Amino acid sequence: MADKMKRYRRMKAGGVFLVAGMALLHAARADVEVTGPDGRRVLLKDDGTWRYLDAKDKASAKDKEPAKERPKLAGEAVLRLERKTEVGTDSCRFGLQLTNNFPYVITSFVPTFSAHRANEVVYDSQTAGFFALKPGDSQSRDILFRGIACKDIARLQVVGGDRCVMGELDRFTLVEEGACLSRVRVVASELVHFDKEVTEDKDAKGDKDVKGTKDAKGDKDVKGSKDAKVDKDAKGSKEVKGSK
Repeated sequence: MADKMKRYRRMKAGGVFLVAGMALLHAARADVEVTGPDGRRVLLKDDGTWRYLDAKDKASAKDKEPAKERPKLAGEAVLRLERKTEVGTDSCRFGLQLTNNFPYVITSFVPTFSAHRANEVVYDSQTAGFFALKPGDSQSRDILFRGIACKDIARLQVVGGDRCVMGELDRFTLVEEGACLSRVRVVASELVHFDKEVTEDKDAKGDKDVKGTKDAKGDKDVKGSKDAKVDKDAKGSKEVKGSK
Protein backbone atom coordinates (compact mmCIF):
# COMPACT_ATOMS: atom_id res chain seq x y z
CA MET A 1 0.00 0.00 0.00
CA ALA A 2 2.83 2.38 0.88
CA ASP A 3 4.57 1.60 -2.43
CA LYS A 4 1.43 2.40 -4.36
CA MET A 5 1.07 5.71 -2.54
CA LYS A 6 4.70 6.64 -3.36
CA ARG A 7 4.21 5.71 -7.00
CA TYR A 8 1.01 7.73 -7.14
CA ARG A 9 2.70 10.76 -5.59
CA ARG A 10 5.62 10.45 -8.01
CA MET A 11 3.35 10.25 -11.04
CA LYS A 12 1.31 13.17 -9.71
CA ALA A 13 4.46 15.24 -9.23
CA GLY A 14 5.58 14.34 -12.73
CA GLY A 15 2.23 15.35 -14.14
CA VAL A 16 2.32 18.67 -12.31
CA PHE A 17 5.88 19.19 -13.62
CA LEU A 18 4.84 18.53 -17.22
CA VAL A 19 1.78 20.78 -16.92
CA ALA A 20 3.94 23.58 -15.50
CA GLY A 21 6.46 23.10 -18.27
CA MET A 22 3.71 23.17 -20.90
CA ALA A 23 2.37 26.35 -19.34
CA LEU A 24 5.76 27.95 -19.61
CA LEU A 25 6.04 26.69 -23.16
CA HIS A 26 2.74 28.27 -24.06
CA ALA A 27 3.99 31.60 -22.71
CA ALA A 28 7.33 31.44 -24.51
CA ARG A 29 5.96 29.84 -27.69
CA ALA A 30 9.13 27.81 -28.27
CA ASP A 31 10.28 24.20 -27.88
CA VAL A 32 11.78 23.55 -24.44
CA GLU A 33 13.72 20.56 -23.11
CA VAL A 34 12.99 19.52 -19.50
CA THR A 35 13.86 16.57 -17.31
CA GLY A 36 11.05 14.29 -16.16
CA PRO A 37 10.76 12.68 -12.68
CA ASP A 38 12.31 9.48 -14.05
CA GLY A 39 15.37 11.36 -15.30
CA ARG A 40 14.43 11.17 -18.97
CA ARG A 41 14.61 14.26 -21.17
CA VAL A 42 11.26 15.57 -22.44
CA LEU A 43 10.67 17.97 -25.33
CA LEU A 44 7.74 20.33 -24.73
CA LYS A 45 6.64 21.64 -28.13
CA ASP A 46 5.01 25.00 -28.77
CA ASP A 47 1.87 23.31 -30.14
CA GLY A 48 1.02 21.90 -26.68
CA THR A 49 2.35 18.36 -27.29
CA TRP A 50 5.36 16.66 -25.78
CA ARG A 51 7.60 13.66 -26.39
CA TYR A 52 10.62 11.94 -24.92
CA LEU A 53 14.02 12.69 -26.38
CA ASP A 54 16.30 9.77 -27.15
CA ALA A 55 19.98 9.47 -28.01
CA LYS A 56 19.29 9.76 -31.76
CA ASP A 57 17.73 13.19 -31.32
CA LYS A 58 20.76 14.39 -29.38
CA ALA A 59 23.09 12.99 -32.02
CA SER A 60 21.20 14.68 -34.86
CA ALA A 61 21.20 17.98 -32.96
CA LYS A 62 24.95 17.65 -32.49
CA ASP A 63 25.42 16.96 -36.20
CA LYS A 64 23.54 20.14 -37.06
CA GLU A 65 26.00 22.26 -35.07
CA PRO A 66 28.43 24.10 -37.35
CA ALA A 67 31.81 22.43 -37.50
CA LYS A 68 34.57 24.44 -35.91
CA GLU A 69 37.32 25.40 -38.32
CA ARG A 70 40.75 24.14 -37.47
CA PRO A 71 43.15 26.97 -36.69
CA LYS A 72 45.54 27.64 -39.56
CA LEU A 73 49.16 26.96 -38.85
CA ALA A 74 51.03 30.25 -38.78
CA GLY A 75 54.65 31.22 -38.46
CA GLU A 76 57.68 32.29 -40.43
CA ALA A 77 61.37 31.76 -40.84
CA VAL A 78 63.55 34.72 -39.86
CA LEU A 79 66.92 35.38 -41.47
CA ARG A 80 69.33 37.79 -39.77
CA LEU A 81 72.75 39.16 -40.60
CA GLU A 82 74.73 38.77 -37.38
CA ARG A 83 78.22 40.01 -38.24
CA LYS A 84 80.57 41.33 -40.91
CA THR A 85 84.28 40.58 -40.69
CA GLU A 86 87.24 41.74 -42.77
CA VAL A 87 89.47 38.87 -43.84
CA GLY A 88 92.84 40.22 -44.82
CA THR A 89 92.67 43.19 -47.18
CA ASP A 90 90.52 41.82 -49.96
CA SER A 91 87.95 39.43 -48.51
CA CYS A 92 84.78 39.77 -46.44
CA ARG A 93 82.95 37.23 -44.28
CA PHE A 94 79.29 37.51 -43.25
CA GLY A 95 77.65 35.58 -40.42
CA LEU A 96 74.00 34.57 -40.95
CA GLN A 97 71.35 33.07 -38.67
CA LEU A 98 68.05 31.41 -39.66
CA THR A 99 65.37 30.91 -36.97
CA ASN A 100 62.46 28.53 -37.55
CA ASN A 101 59.22 29.91 -36.12
CA PHE A 102 57.07 27.47 -38.10
CA PRO A 103 55.27 24.56 -36.40
CA TYR A 104 57.11 22.15 -38.73
CA VAL A 105 60.72 21.23 -39.52
CA ILE A 106 62.58 23.10 -42.25
CA THR A 107 64.20 20.07 -43.82
CA SER A 108 66.14 21.94 -46.48
CA PHE A 109 66.55 25.59 -47.51
CA VAL A 110 69.53 26.69 -49.63
CA PRO A 111 69.35 30.38 -50.59
CA THR A 112 71.95 32.35 -52.56
CA PHE A 113 73.56 35.56 -51.30
CA SER A 114 74.68 38.13 -53.88
CA ALA A 115 77.21 40.85 -53.04
CA HIS A 116 76.54 44.12 -54.88
CA ARG A 117 78.91 47.00 -55.41
CA ALA A 118 77.73 50.59 -54.99
CA ASN A 119 76.75 50.74 -58.69
CA GLU A 120 74.38 47.74 -58.15
CA VAL A 121 76.64 45.40 -60.12
CA VAL A 122 76.73 41.88 -58.64
CA TYR A 123 80.35 41.08 -57.78
CA ASP A 124 79.88 37.49 -56.61
CA SER A 125 77.29 35.07 -55.19
CA GLN A 126 77.59 32.41 -52.49
CA THR A 127 75.12 29.78 -51.24
CA ALA A 128 74.47 28.67 -47.67
CA GLY A 129 72.35 25.67 -46.70
CA PHE A 130 70.13 25.22 -43.66
CA PHE A 131 69.04 21.65 -42.92
CA ALA A 132 66.86 19.77 -40.39
CA LEU A 133 65.98 22.96 -38.55
CA LYS A 134 63.37 22.09 -35.91
CA PRO A 135 60.63 24.48 -34.75
CA GLY A 136 62.00 27.12 -32.40
CA ASP A 137 65.66 26.35 -33.22
CA SER A 138 68.24 28.49 -35.02
CA GLN A 139 71.21 27.70 -37.27
CA SER A 140 74.19 29.91 -38.11
CA ARG A 141 76.17 29.90 -41.35
CA ASP A 142 79.15 31.89 -42.69
CA ILE A 143 79.73 32.99 -46.28
CA LEU A 144 83.00 34.38 -47.62
CA PHE A 145 83.47 36.74 -50.56
CA ARG A 146 87.04 36.72 -51.84
CA GLY A 147 88.68 39.52 -53.79
CA ILE A 148 86.52 42.31 -52.39
CA ALA A 149 86.76 44.24 -49.13
CA CYS A 150 83.76 44.66 -46.86
CA LYS A 151 83.71 48.42 -47.47
CA ASP A 152 83.22 47.80 -51.20
CA ILE A 153 80.08 45.67 -50.66
CA ALA A 154 77.11 48.05 -50.61
CA ARG A 155 74.37 45.47 -50.59
CA LEU A 156 73.85 41.81 -49.68
CA GLN A 157 70.75 40.37 -51.30
CA VAL A 158 69.09 36.99 -50.69
CA VAL A 159 67.86 35.28 -53.86
CA GLY A 160 66.75 31.82 -55.02
CA GLY A 161 66.16 29.21 -52.37
CA ASP A 162 63.72 27.33 -54.61
CA ARG A 163 63.25 23.56 -54.35
CA CYS A 164 63.17 23.84 -50.57
CA VAL A 165 61.63 21.25 -48.26
CA MET A 166 59.44 22.87 -45.62
CA GLY A 167 55.83 22.16 -44.73
CA GLU A 168 53.90 21.10 -47.81
CA LEU A 169 56.68 22.30 -50.11
CA ASP A 170 59.11 19.66 -51.31
CA ARG A 171 61.30 18.85 -54.30
CA PHE A 172 58.41 17.12 -56.06
CA THR A 173 55.93 19.98 -55.61
CA LEU A 174 55.41 22.32 -58.55
CA VAL A 175 55.42 25.79 -57.01
CA GLU A 176 55.93 29.26 -58.38
CA GLU A 177 59.36 30.82 -58.34
CA GLY A 178 60.03 32.54 -55.03
CA ALA A 179 57.51 30.45 -53.04
CA CYS A 180 60.18 29.24 -50.60
CA LEU A 181 61.80 32.65 -50.14
CA SER A 182 58.38 34.23 -49.55
CA ARG A 183 58.19 32.29 -46.27
CA VAL A 184 61.38 33.85 -44.98
CA ARG A 185 61.48 37.31 -43.41
CA VAL A 186 64.80 39.03 -43.93
CA VAL A 187 65.61 41.46 -41.11
CA ALA A 188 67.25 44.74 -42.11
CA SER A 189 70.78 45.23 -40.80
CA GLU A 190 72.98 48.19 -39.87
CA LEU A 191 76.06 46.33 -41.12
CA VAL A 192 75.08 46.51 -44.80
CA HIS A 193 71.96 46.91 -46.92
CA PHE A 194 70.43 43.45 -46.38
CA ASP A 195 67.25 42.41 -48.19
CA LYS A 196 65.72 39.72 -50.39
CA GLU A 197 64.68 39.55 -54.01
CA VAL A 198 61.00 40.24 -54.59
CA THR A 199 59.52 38.13 -57.36
CA GLU A 200 57.37 40.15 -59.74
CA ASP A 201 53.73 39.13 -59.87
CA LYS A 202 53.01 37.28 -63.13
CA ASP A 203 49.55 38.83 -63.44
CA ALA A 204 50.98 42.33 -63.05
CA LYS A 205 53.66 41.51 -65.62
CA GLY A 206 51.00 40.20 -67.99
CA ASP A 207 49.03 43.44 -67.63
CA LYS A 208 52.16 45.41 -68.49
CA ASP A 209 52.78 43.26 -71.57
CA VAL A 210 49.18 43.70 -72.71
CA LYS A 211 49.38 47.44 -72.16
CA GLY A 212 52.64 47.59 -74.09
CA THR A 213 51.08 45.67 -76.96
CA LYS A 214 48.11 48.04 -77.03
CA ASP A 215 50.42 51.06 -77.00
CA ALA A 216 52.46 49.63 -79.85
CA LYS A 217 49.29 48.93 -81.82
CA GLY A 218 48.11 52.46 -81.13
CA ASP A 219 51.40 53.85 -82.40
CA LYS A 220 51.01 51.79 -85.58
CA ASP A 221 47.47 53.06 -86.07
CA VAL A 222 48.59 56.67 -85.61
CA LYS A 223 51.49 56.15 -87.98
CA GLY A 224 49.19 54.49 -90.50
CA SER A 225 46.77 57.39 -90.27
CA LYS A 226 49.59 59.86 -90.85
CA ASP A 227 50.86 57.89 -93.83
CA ALA A 228 47.36 57.71 -95.29
CA LYS A 229 46.93 61.44 -94.82
CA VAL A 230 50.26 62.15 -96.53
CA ASP A 231 49.28 59.89 -99.41
CA LYS A 232 45.96 61.73 -99.79
CA ASP A 233 47.66 65.12 -99.72
CA ALA A 234 50.19 64.00 -102.30
CA LYS A 235 47.47 62.59 -104.51
CA GLY A 236 45.43 65.76 -104.18
CA SER A 237 48.43 67.88 -105.16
CA LYS A 238 49.01 65.77 -108.25
CA GLU A 239 45.36 66.10 -109.30
CA VAL A 240 45.45 69.89 -108.90
CA LYS A 241 48.67 70.08 -110.90
CA GLY A 242 47.15 67.92 -113.64
CA SER A 243 44.09 70.16 -113.93
CA LYS A 244 46.34 73.16 -114.41
